[in-house]
Amino acid sequence: MKYAAIVYSHKNIDSKELYNYDIPEQMLEKRKNLEYVMLRTCNRIELYISSDNAEEDAKLLLRELYTQNSKYGRGMVYTGKEAVKHAFYVAAGLDSIVLGENEILGQVKSAYLDYINNGKAGTKLERLFKNAVKAGKIVRNETAINKGKTGIYSLAIDYLNKSYNNKEIAIIGSGEEAKRFLKGFSTKRSLKGKVFSREMKHAKKLAVQYGMDYGTFDIKEIGKYKTVFCAYRSTEKFESKEPKLIVDISVPHVFEGKNVLHIEELASQAEETLNRRKEAAKLAEQITLSRVGDFIGIYGE
Repeated sequence: MKYAAIVYSHKNIDSKELYNYDIPEQMLEKRKNLEYVMLRTCNRIELYISSDNAEEDAKLLLRELYTQNSKYGRGMVYTGKEAVKHAFYVAAGLDSIVLGENEILGQVKSAYLDYINNGKAGTKLERLFKNAVKAGKIVRNETAINKGKTGIYSLAIDYLNKSYNNKEIAIIGSGEEAKRFLKGFSTKRSLKGKVFSREMKHAKKLAVQYGMDYGTFDIKEIGKYKTVFCAYRSTEKFESKEPKLIVDISVPHVFEGKNVLHIEELASQAEETLNRRKEAAKLAEQITLSRVGDFIGIYGE
């Protein structure tokens, strides 16, 4: 077998712990008989190798990792056809937490090119990953596996983009939800607006980071804004009748009205998109497996 992979991913390791599973490259550099590519993302650390006896080399590497720390024993080992299939599935987004994610395709391409340019990977792995990336592109072009938003925050950003138009936005709350929203909302623009919170220390820190103003929660002042994101705990409820768009992911809700979008509605839309992606995944898997078969038929496993 020419190919093998040692995999630590969200499927067998808690994502918060994955950074602890990095594989020391010194261990690989001393093995002149193999070429390798390391794929590191927030949801996976994967080592792909190619040699004359990749299966045995992968087992020896895993054994050496285990002697350094027993945690490495949790690694999944794929060899031959299964290693090829895994690489194709990863590139296609079929192995991701978010089915069909686009980011992984670029991450796979960047990883293998980096290792080729550094002389650590050769023809066999270049051939494998070129074909995996090509299959990943075909899957995304010919199926709906990557269509539509599947996250609450990305949906919230899409809705508020429609009414923002570089005008001012009100952010109600300064906790993790507000931070996460602002991180995504600010990627293509400099922001104008104000962070409202009862926690002035947190509000100031968040506002300064994004060049915004900050202050305490005041429903009269918030009435001036046409675009509002709310993630705030309040015992009061407010009726919104003005022509503005409010995305309220607070539990319980802070705002009510026809122009208010709640977290339940966003979650429902995300679920519908995910279900459509699951349906698309059936065709995506057929395409990927066909490409895996073609690759193995030509180049072997």
